Amino acid sequence: MNIEMTPIEKMYWDAAKEKIPSLRPQEWIGKFRVDFLILDKACIIELDGHEYHKTREQRKHDASRERFLEKNGYQVIRFTGNEIYNDVEMCVKETIQIINVKPRSACEIKSSKKICYHMQRVIELLLYKHCAIDYRDGLYLKLEIDYFDPLSIELVEENIISIAHSYTEFGELIYDLRIEFLISNVDGNDGWIPYSYSSPGVFHPLIRLIGSEIVVLNELMLKDVASFSESWAKNLLSNGWLENAKVARKNQP
Repeated sequence: MNIEMTPIEKMYWDAAKEKIPSLRPQEWIGKFRVDFLILDKACIIELDGHEYHKTREQRKHDASRERFLEKNGYQVIRFTGNEIYNDVEMCVKETIQIINVKPRSACEIKSSKKICYHMQRVIELLLYKHCAIDYRDGLYLKLEIDYFDPLSIELVEENIISIAHSYTEFGELIYDLRIEFLISNVDGNDGWIPYSYSSPGVFHPLIRLIGSEIVVLNELMLKDVASFSESWAKNLLSNGWLENAKVARKNQP
């Protein structure tokens, strides 16, 4: 197939073409060219090479493009460049899971006790204390307290918020613990659902958002991470983060 691909597109294509027979690279849908289309599933795969370097306008364009595709009946699955480079086979496996698993609503997720209300409340209190509580693109807050690794709160996408403890080693930022949460509508209010879990050398995607529906990738791990998150939130309170933490850095547009 004589198509010029980016390195991450080629990696994904080489890993997926035999496992997903109806996969087609660089197809046009209306005025948009998509990275990959799974013909018989009306599913689009988008690969983001430098997600953290995108401008606000580029993010708005991506959101507009995604709404157009979803309105026209296409399911959109996104992977970052890091996900492809770190484990392209897992990305392909995840794609196959998503196109074959029945999505669920946030309310169904709620009934299985995977909404992290306590973590949400603690982080909102920290945001309220140190900066305006507004989940807008670009929000970043780094807090420090004696005897603990710094705590960072970052809105990495419009509806994905990251909570992490990190440290620097040989000039490189290392996440000792990081959980991303999907900010989803549950009974008319925001509810935080664990989206991914990572620690040094480990990354576990837990759910994917397809339109307004949620695909659970690992039911048992999602439950365990949700339970752990609630315990982590209690530890943040008991260790004095709300009373004693100092702002090391913050950024809010």
